[in-house]
Amino acid sequence: MQKNGNRKIPSSKIVNNLLSILIGICIVVCLVLSIIAIAKNITEEPPAKEYTEPPFVGDMTAAPALTTMTDPADPFTEPTAPAEVLSTTTAQTAAETTETAETTTAEATTATTTAATTAAVTAAAADYNKEYFSNWLFIGDSIFTGLYGYNFLDSTNVFAKIGFSPSSVRTSDVNGTTVYQKLAVAKPEVICIMLGTNGLAYLSTDTMIADYGKFIGEIRDLLPDSRIIVLSITPVTKKHSDEKPETLEIITAYNEALKTLAEDSEVDYFDIFTELSDENGYSKTEYAENDGLHLKGAAYTKVLSMLEEYVEDGDNGNE
Repeated sequence: MQKNGNRKIPSSKIVNNLLSILIGICIVVCLVLSIIAIAKNITEEPPAKEYTEPPFVGDMTAAPALTTMTDPADPFTEPTAPAEVLSTTTAQTAAETTETAETTTAEATTATTTAATTAAVTAAAADYNKEYFSNWLFIGDSIFTGLYGYNFLDSTNVFAKIGFSPSSVRTSDVNGTTVYQKLAVAKPEVICIMLGTNGLAYLSTDTMIADYGKFIGEIRDLLPDSRIIVLSITPVTKKHSDEKPETLEIITAYNEALKTLAEDSEVDYFDIFTELSDENGYSKTEYAENDGLHLKGAAYTKVLSMLEEYVEDGDNGNE
């Protein structure tokens, strides 16, 4: 009979056993480390974020860069501005990008319009016939944006933008549409223009009147059968006149120059300044917004009703 002794274990089996043990140890260690890490994240408070002070944006009372107002104007791809217009000098370009108090106050005025104001505007709208102006075009600055902003007229009847001056209206656009493209497609029967308020603070009256005259001539060349009505710019409150560059004296002088321009250009001059101002020449309270420059809804109703009566009666002027 053969004796049974200790059997020799193969070395490969020993190695496999050792590897299994090592793998098991590694798994246990990883689990322990994971548990420790999770526990640490739960108990530790996240580090406080360092406070970064927002950048200084400058004096909010100063005139900001030109702001583009979203205007739902129709996209046109018709003629662009005349070649002479596109050769604006560097000095003019620099001046046109400078904003007066109008840009700052226009946005504030729009943002603070309340439901009560809207209701009052709607109630007053019965004083004029909106359809009467369906083939008119009103060209102007932020004051004219109120015509469609308050829903007095459709946006298709208004070409206006914050910051427009007699010069910049000829070289800028509204949502990619130039004033010449708008005119060429719309072919309005009557064109009302009110420009100049923006330039009072930094452009001379002579400069603006010269640009205004060029603009009228370009419209005449494009639409010789359209009736052009040049509107006086509107009055400001006494407080605005005392504190801002757009003073009563400058406005009055500019309107006188506009009247002369209209006569020389053989177009209509329509005085809305007198109707909107009090006995001292300042804006009446019921027509002036809080900034003393822009108009309340009642003023738009008054102007539109005056224009409707003026053209309907066949007047050649309202001096």
